[in-house]
Amino acid sequence: MLSMDQIHLIKKLAASGRSTREIAKITGFNRETVMKYIKKEASIPEPFHKERAKKIDSCQPYVLNLLQSDSAVANPKLRLTAKRIHELIKTGSLAADLPPLNVSIRTVERMVKDIRSSLRQAQSRQHLKLLHQPGKAQLDFGEITMLSENGESRHYILVMSFPHSNFRLAYALPAQNFECLAHGLAEMFKRIGRVPVIIRCDNMSTAVTKVIRRKNLGNGLCNHDAKDHPRQLTENFLTLMTAYGFDAEFCNPASGNEKGSVENAVGWVRRNFFCPLRSFNGNYDALNAELAEFCFNEARKPHYLHKPKSIDALFKEDLAAMNPLPDAPREVTHSWGRATVTEDCRIKVDTNSYQVGLPPGTKTFVKKFWNKLAIFTEGGQLVSEYNRQYGTRRDSINWGVELEMLSERPSAFNSSYLQSVCPQKVSAYLKQLTAPGRGVLLRALRQRFVKSRNIVSELSLLELALDVYGSRSAEEVAAAYRGAEDKLTDSIKPMKSVSHALGNMDLPPHSFSDVCKELEGGAHV
Repeated sequence: MLSMDQIHLIKKLAASGRSTREIAKITGFNRETVMKYIKKEASIPEPFHKERAKKIDSCQPYVLNLLQSDSAVANPKLRLTAKRIHELIKTGSLAADLPPLNVSIRTVERMVKDIRSSLRQAQSRQHLKLLHQPGKAQLDFGEITMLSENGESRHYILVMSFPHSNFRLAYALPAQNFECLAHGLAEMFKRIGRVPVIIRCDNMSTAVTKVIRRKNLGNGLCNHDAKDHPRQLTENFLTLMTAYGFDAEFCNPASGNEKGSVENAVGWVRRNFFCPLRSFNGNYDALNAELAEFCFNEARKPHYLHKPKSIDALFKEDLAAMNPLPDAPREVTHSWGRATVTEDCRIKVDTNSYQVGLPPGTKTFVKKFWNKLAIFTEGGQLVSEYNRQYGTRRDSINWGVELEMLSERPSAFNSSYLQSVCPQKVSAYLKQLTAPGRGVLLRALRQRFVKSRNIVSELSLLELALDVYGSRSAEEVAAAYRGAEDKLTDSIKPMKSVSHALGNMDLPPHSFSDVCKELEGGAHV
């Protein structure tokens, strides 16, 4: 097919009165071609590519059927290749009614590529472009990595975005449980001073117990949005929604595109705030204050679509459409769990253990916050509180309970947790004692710990006592340790005010009891 420039030249020469032979000589085309384009009317060519019939076309339905079945294979290493399909076609093994066909590998590769491309297009889902009303938010968790003392550590960010204004706010947390979700939401509500009307999120297990199919609506399990997205929500999340007065929308399963604004925001926060890797010392309050400042500073930039209008200017429209914060802070950011005391006097929360001073087999209630745990008896008595651990199989020691048990079983010291944290001098001294002598020092350590609640300082004081009295008996070391912080008599200041009052007091001749009362009154002058 000739180009439009060539066709235009032929028609121009013909219009000037040139013969077909002359035009063919000038352009270099044969006379039949010149005659064809002189008679043909000028038109804009269609962009469609019309392929001619090829001998491999007879194999296409069978190859299509093979590749459709092959797409269900989970392991990509076991999927069909164009080379293998070429061998099946050449040997006649593709189908029983197809004879062997001699075609090139390149022809088969082109056919396989076209079929796979059409299969992918058929599987891709069409999406509606939606209008986002002010006051609505989207919510999602994202995973981040930071550097701690022990190397890289995994943490999470709870990100809330407002599609109308493109305002984004994030909050760093140690996990994705309900307590972290509730605490992060409450803190973000506090930072913006309002509560979104609707929050759209995925079907996270901290909020959704079950996705209800419409055919099962009659089973009575649905307690949220039976009209559009039937769900059975957890009691804790329903309480959170009621306390703050927001409604929740949930995406269809495996449809992250339905909250594309926050999906994009998670990556944006990760790339712009947490890259390169940040050092983290465990202080979430300081980190989140810095993260909030970053988000509010970024909001001063122009909106990508409504330039030169800034993001925070549009966010004011979001704020105007939101609900006010509740008058009084609500305690709805915790959950309750149950645990039974094990034989080694511990309860398990998640995968971590916490020591309690209760008999084995005792049933307890655990009040779980994002950063702490409170352990209660079944009667509601508070037993102990712990900083909540995040990790795998971590053990938290209650040193009061541990020292009480060791005082009763001093022979177990060599294999105890206390032995692993003792200064070397203290550990060596206790190991060389007999069980009764060891018990004397352990009881003294327990008595002082009950008052100070600081095991590190107590072990340091015991080490100082051993520096002076380490060659003496356990009773003498215990006595010195108990009085480690007592002041010497010479270092106590005299009671000048008392002696002055007594020296100037006139004692009338009263009874002995009256004199004592008067002396007592003078001592307080």
